[in-house]
Amino acid sequence: MLDNNSLKAIGRVDVLIFPTGGPPQTLDLNEAVALWDNMKPGVVIPMHFLSPKLLFPKYGKEDLLQLRRMQF
Repeated sequence: MLDNNSLKAIGRVDVLIFPTGGPPQTLDLNEAVALWDNMKPGVVIPMHFLSPKLLFPKYGKEDLLQLRRMQF
C-alpha cells in the first residue's frame, strides 16, 4: 500500500491498472478498494483476476465490483 507521501509524489492519476486477484500474488479486495479510493483515478482497470483462462487468483472481477458497489 502507498503512504500519503507516495500518493502526493505520484499526484493525479487518470488511469489506475492494478492486480486484484487476491493474496499472495496480488492485492486483497479491501486493499484494492483502498488504493482506488486513495488515488481517485478517472478510469480503473483491474487485472490478474479469476477468469476461465486464469485460474490461480482467488477473486474475480465481480467480487471487486460487488465490494465497490457496497461502498456507494
